Amino acid sequence: MENLEEWKDAHEIRSTAGEVHVMDVFPMLEELYISHCPKLTTIPTPSHFPSLDVLEIKRNCHVLLAEKVLSNMANLSSLELWDLGGQRESLKLVKRPESSLSIEGCNSLPTDMLERLCLFPTLQHVELMDAANVTTLRGMSCAACLERLTVIRCYNLWELPEDLYQFQALEDLKILCCPRIDSFGYPNAKNSFGQKGLLKSLERFTVGRCDALTRLPVEMFESCTSPRELKLSYCRSLVSFPLDLRRTPSLESFSLYGCSDLITEMPSGFGYLTSLRKVKIGPFSDDSAIEFDWAGLASSSSLQHVSLQGMRDTKSLPHQLQDLTTITSLSLKRFNAIEALPDWLGNLASLEELILRRCPKLEYLPSVDAMERLKLRRLVIRSCPLLKPRCTPESGSEWSKISNIPEREIDLIERIMALLATSVNEAASSDGAETL
Repeated sequence: MENLEEWKDAHEIRSTAGEVHVMDVFPMLEELYISHCPKLTTIPTPSHFPSLDVLEIKRNCHVLLAEKVLSNMANLSSLELWDLGGQRESLKLVKRPESSLSIEGCNSLPTDMLERLCLFPTLQHVELMDAANVTTLRGMSCAACLERLTVIRCYNLWELPEDLYQFQALEDLKILCCPRIDSFGYPNAKNSFGQKGLLKSLERFTVGRCDALTRLPVEMFESCTSPRELKLSYCRSLVSFPLDLRRTPSLESFSLYGCSDLITEMPSGFGYLTSLRKVKIGPFSDDSAIEFDWAGLASSSSLQHVSLQGMRDTKSLPHQLQDLTTITSLSLKRFNAIEALPDWLGNLASLEELILRRCPKLEYLPSVDAMERLKLRRLVIRSCPLLKPRCTPESGSEWSKISNIPEREIDLIERIMALLATSVNEAASSDGAETL
């Protein structure tokens, strides 16, 4: 209804005794869907739909319509707003059976209205994406039941929940690309349930590209005995990550990379992680590579995937790598000075996958004998400009070392683009234009 501007509320009715009553608009209506009504700004007050349970407003509806609904929505169990005013943004609040809130964009809506949505006390899952209007989550009141909090690209958000450490049910915490967040707060001893209660349910912790973040509280992981995944990446100002791996025996995946100011504070205690399967870590300085807990890493019988990021000036790989005999996948990225991979790489008898990325001076793989001992099933080479031409089929000097590997990806994206360009040129020059 492209020209509909107003859906009037019910008239007030005055009884003979002088009392004023407002009729229910649709007393039995449970679901209401409004779409493609770009001029509609007024609808009956949602509370006048006493049975209304599900409301969806989508596809180029007016923002004022959404504001009207958000101001009075106590009875709804499901609210979804999408593509308001022609903007591909969305807001979805579901109260039953699983209480969740998802906001993507919605920057045309008032800031206080969006932040007020986060105050629902029964929320279990909250996801905020590209919500530049949201500046604070300080007053979140769902500490007893929130299980998952995801915040991505909220560039003006600077405050996380004040009582974050009291979120006893929180299992998954993910904060990505929020450059104004400079702190995860500090546990409040007066209001806490004791150190043993802090974030006791946390299983997955992911923080990345939060440039203002400088440190995490020492207490943050002291009572987290059940985390399975910890990932901290590209937080350029971070100087402190107090993690004692001896307290996290259930850890399965550990990533700490791209945090340049943490280069001297590498973790130790990998030998205590009996379930560890995946490690991604770096960059390394010469000193941190020597002091790193390679022995603890090698003692983990469950370890399968290792990804190392960067040694800028060192011309050789850390020799301790050859002790990781149980791993099935090894990724090496940004080893800027290395020219050849060592023959002892052939000692990694379980290795099935080798990934080499952004090694600008790398020219040579291990010897033919070492490569045969590896028995690789997959080899990936990307952005290694000196090695790539040496791996050219038939003519490349390294081709004989990799020709028997079942799956090879050598700058695959470049090859696909080249093939597409060739196909387009051939099709354009042929008579059968329909083929293209």
